[in-house]
Amino acid sequence: MTKILAKELKGMKITSNCVAPGPVATELFFAGKTEETIQRFVDVIPFGW
Repeated sequence: MTKILAKELKGMKITSNCVAPGPVATELFFAGKTEETIQRFVDVIPFGW
């Protein structure tokens, strides 16, 4: 959707941005997850935890 918006606004001096947050290390995130599950999340985060 962000790419489409950027194309629609092309030439109008308006930019479009997208925020796509990943998991956040909170009590709610950790609740009910095993260490193995958490490690799988950590393994796919490009910048680390």
